[in-house]
Amino acid sequence: MARPARLRRTTNTRGRGQARPRGPVRRRVSRAPRHHSREPRRVHVCALRTATSRAKRRQSFPHSFLNRHASTNHLLNNYLKQPIFTQSMEVDPELSEVKQLRKRAGLTQQQLAQAAGVSQSLIAKIEAGHVDPSFSVGKRILAALKSCEQEQEPTAKELMQTHVVQCKKEEPLARVIARMKKHGISAVPVVEDKRVVGLVSERGIIEQLGSITATTRVAEVMSDAPPIIPVQTPRSVLASLLQHFGLLIVGERGTCRGVVTKADLLGKL
Repeated sequence: MARPARLRRTTNTRGRGQARPRGPVRRRVSRAPRHHSREPRRVHVCALRTATSRAKRRQSFPHSFLNRHASTNHLLNNYLKQPIFTQSMEVDPELSEVKQLRKRAGLTQQQLAQAAGVSQSLIAKIEAGHVDPSFSVGKRILAALKSCEQEQEPTAKELMQTHVVQCKKEEPLARVIARMKKHGISAVPVVEDKRVVGLVSERGIIEQLGSITATTRVAEVMSDAPPIIPVQTPRSVLASLLQHFGLLIVGERGTCRGVVTKADLLGKL
């Protein structure tokens, strides 16, 4: 008969004083922490760096979050202080002069309201300063005033001179200069086959004064042809072009129907 195993008393999780069979005791070997490994210094430094970076992230996150939101709020406040429509800064001074612009164009409040697509009462309130219209409404009113003013503005057809002194490329320059003195003009267009190909002006003659002889031809001193504008060009556009050119050709497809000079604009004032 087998001998029963010898029991020993021990303390474990199953209760105090509970017996269990004697046998080989298995001892649990605890793992050494990472900083006790074969390379303690290296592991310890890496662990320290990781812990430090984590701590820095935890500490810096709230501050960076708040700083980011603070800067956003600062930008938002500055944005709200600015006008919603930057173009309204250009419109407001003109809206205060709607009445003067309307009278200058010779329009009534009803006519301006119909042209702008608004009510007559709104035009009256804007002129009295009782209403501040929206950007779109103000833009339509100013556009209507501008179009009506351009319709009543004199055009190139009304300002041009139909009697045009012309010359040709192979014509002697002395003859053209005598013609300019006779008619009291400062420039003569050069025409070939009913098309303007150049311009002889006092400025071009003076620039080449040292090389001009009795046999000099027009082709040797003429400059490029000036702009050719249509007959319906308004006076405001003519004034802008005459700041850069001494003479403008009025015509179509290279032909010349007339010319406009600065004297023509001043004569119609």
